Amino acid sequence: MYDVTGEGWVKHILYGTSQLLQYRGPERHLTGIGRTFFLTVRIFEISRALIYSSETFLAQENWQGLMENMWSGENATGWHPKEALYNLMISCSTLSVL
Repeated sequence: MYDVTGEGWVKHILYGTSQLLQYRGPERHLTGIGRTFFLTVRIFEISRALIYSSETFLAQENWQGLMENMWSGENATGWHPKEALYNLMISCSTLSVL
């Protein structure tokens, strides 16, 4: 992880947050502290996918379903336009791999 450029540390943080989200699975991020955790660290996964032109698990159907469920019903009041931007970023990362 240590190098003068800091690249190793960046990869470690971005990859680590990605793994934490995946290990917990989408169903554990719908409500409560899991939701807060997901909304806080998913930008690291989106950034990792864009920076390194790699695939992201957030483009998978079950994770897309989580994000749709997160902003429906009573949770819709917390929706912000940046959510649409994040979805576009996920789509862009998927396109960059093709």
